[in-house]
Amino acid sequence: MRYQRHFLMAIAALLTLFGSVHAAEDSTPKTAVASFLTALRSGDDKSIRAAVYIEKEHQQHVTAMLALLTATTRMQVAAQSKFAAEGEKTFGASTPAQVERHLQAVADAQEKVTGDVATLTITPDAETKLGGGIVQLNKVGKKWLVNATAMFNIAKLPDARDRARQSLFANRITAVTEQMTQEIIDGKYSTADDAVKIFWERSAAVRDELSKTPAATQPATAEPASAPGK
Repeated sequence: MRYQRHFLMAIAALLTLFGSVHAAEDSTPKTAVASFLTALRSGDDKSIRAAVYIEKEHQQHVTAMLALLTATTRMQVAAQSKFAAEGEKTFGASTPAQVERHLQAVADAQEKVTGDVATLTITPDAETKLGGGIVQLNKVGKKWLVNATAMFNIAKLPDARDRARQSLFANRITAVTEQMTQEIIDGKYSTADDAVKIFWERSAAVRDELSKTPAATQPATAEPASAPGK
């Protein structure tokens, strides 16, 4: 389905761009991006929400996407811990060398500030050719926040029904991801290949199930009225 393909491509791109960094302050757009990366790598939902700006009308949709992004990072960390280099490669986690290059790319990014809006243009990784893109930030009070609405390209899904279907898909895949993370931690799989095979089988089952569900029967849930960090 169109929204599912767009969704999976967006998650893959974001996980490449937002790998892992060390703690940073929020006084500039660049250090705000670093703070978001730190929060994402830690898997702490509260810290992640505190590092992003979400436009009010897209609160529920973006929250679902962030939950999946966080769950995927936790799964990658679990795979790295359990299977070492095999887990790192199989689950697409950033290597230490890639992390350092990501950090340098953020530091070297072209920054443009116009009032309370800023953009960072980040160049792709020289080795993998991935991870480049434009990150938009909004200044709320004295703090710069990563614009999560722009990060997930919500403008490409202007129809509320499409956003609702994508949110449902995100919620279902998040549950699959969290289940896999716990199974990896519990030692259910002998190899990373065994684990990732089951993960993709379950993900495909969710995709196939939702693709057979008429749009009219999928919920177009209301968006909450407030955005974090405001």
